[in-house]
Amino acid sequence: MAIESFQTKLSSNATISPAGAKIQRWSDFNYFSSGRVVNVATEEDVQATIQHCIAQNINFSVQSGGHGWSAFPDLPHDEVMINMRGLNQVTFNSDKTEATIQGGAIIKEVVDAAWDNDVHIVTGTCNEVGYVGALLGGGFGHMCAVYGLLIENVLSMNVVLADGSLRTIAAADEDLWFAFRGAGHNFGVVTSVTAKTHPVPRDQNNASVGALLFTEDKLEALIQAVEDLKLEPNMDIFTGFITSGPPHFTPVLAVFPFFYGPVEEARKAFASIIDLGPMVDDIRYAPYNRWNDGIDAFCAKGGRKPGYGVGVSKLVPSTWRSIWNQYVEFLEHEGTGHSGMLIEQYPQVKMENDTSSFPARGIRYNTFMLPWYPDATLDTEAQKLGKAMVDALDRDGSATSLKYVNHAFGDEPSEVVYGDRLDKLTDLKRKYDPENIFNRWFKLA
Repeated sequence: MAIESFQTKLSSNATISPAGAKIQRWSDFNYFSSGRVVNVATEEDVQATIQHCIAQNINFSVQSGGHGWSAFPDLPHDEVMINMRGLNQVTFNSDKTEATIQGGAIIKEVVDAAWDNDVHIVTGTCNEVGYVGALLGGGFGHMCAVYGLLIENVLSMNVVLADGSLRTIAAADEDLWFAFRGAGHNFGVVTSVTAKTHPVPRDQNNASVGALLFTEDKLEALIQAVEDLKLEPNMDIFTGFITSGPPHFTPVLAVFPFFYGPVEEARKAFASIIDLGPMVDDIRYAPYNRWNDGIDAFCAKGGRKPGYGVGVSKLVPSTWRSIWNQYVEFLEHEGTGHSGMLIEQYPQVKMENDTSSFPARGIRYNTFMLPWYPDATLDTEAQKLGKAMVDALDRDGSATSLKYVNHAFGDEPSEVVYGDRLDKLTDLKRKYDPENIFNRWFKLA
């Protein structure tokens, strides 16, 4: 059955875009090309589209926020892209202790709905990323040491499985509950999630956020200060290389601190870093719906952005000086001024009874290099920069054997992103998706 005649099986608000339609993604590097785009409007539209693709042996992929950066070089051309963005509603139960979040909602929409209803919902830190996409890989975010990762706040999921069924799964479904929370991309499509919410009075729903910018001569002292910093559960910190932006794009060191509490307490908590003397000191008290604003620049769509992630156990200042030098050298190429690097650190909280497939909780720092440039002529130079960071961290012994799957490049062996969960996941893949219908992620089959 041609995809055009399939339209009658969809709801009245669903549409099918013309052949060759392109949905803008965060990165144009290894763009997932597709023949037709099905813009779904209901969860049943998702099920009907997947059933049709399975029956007709059609390659398909699924997109919500469009920020997945993993570059899988051997993927076949997609004949169909299922665009989830029409499923973007966030609703609450009567006492606002639970939220149902549709599969196409982006983090900004989830945060705004939570703010309007005086609750916290644990989300990722990039406003434009799809909430469910971030969740399926584990899901770090502000306050995750207080409330748990995204996967630990999920109560149930509606999912379309490889047999075409649409069903609700929860903790009682031990196999699928394990698989979807950390490796869900390999087992089905999540059409909606019911998650815990955490009621907070409006006047307490604020935190100290902002940016500290340093000149490059402070690099070694800054890296050592971050390494020595003790994070409490209400804190996290991002440290990075960015530029001053147009017109000069001068490379600078940046720190984005987060502290759930007033500014004066935040300044005490981050005193060892502030005492280094930033040239810009912009820590301010901000409402919950503005916590993620500081890294919006990293989240803008368009341009080529191959992301190179590494899990890191310690920060060695001399290593980061060498990485800085490589970064500055890359910036000499025209059109690269938005490139950056981030080191994300959250407080580590060990779960006593972890029933998920997420193995990377113990990584101390999630780091990634983000070359950003306009066209393919710089692909080789960008890959050289990413590899230089990976190699430097390997040489100094700080790189971990695991990588956070949401930050992986795409060419890593599956054991690097799934660790000691891989054998069980492989067995479950054989059981629930023996034909490898869901094959657009790190391989389990």
